[in-house]
Amino acid sequence: MNKLTQKRLRQLLDYDRVTGLFTWRQSSGCQRAGQPAGHMHQTGAHTLLSNYVVISLEGKPYRAGLLVVLYECGYLPQEIAYCDGNAMNTKSCNILFKRSANGNHHHIKQTHKIDKFVSLMLFVIMPVLTVGLALGVMNI
Repeated sequence: MNKLTQKRLRQLLDYDRVTGLFTWRQSSGCQRAGQPAGHMHQTGAHTLLSNYVVISLEGKPYRAGLLVVLYECGYLPQEIAYCDGNAMNTKSCNILFKRSANGNHHHIKQTHKIDKFVSLMLFVIMPVLTVGLALGVMNI
């Protein structure tokens, strides 16, 4: 069995960064194109991290969170962490992963328009609005 690559993963699945869902690209057996991929795996513990999505690809099960990193970054990490502590939340903005030997965690880079809009709001518009209000130049 070959190692799963980003190219192969993208041939099999689509990933929606907004919802965090993987969907099948093609119909095969009981899988239908456009349907969500994977199933929820439950461990005995009752915590947010005890439930997570598992997707079986080419006979091997993968945690959906790990596949997000492979899909977005081309790297399959050994472990990941979830910013909100919920392993069912596989939105790319919720996943931290270790790539370097120094143990630093990395976020998946966001490139969607909504992320750029939020950045624009936080770093450009809000400071101007705040200064305008403080100087009495603007009113709300």
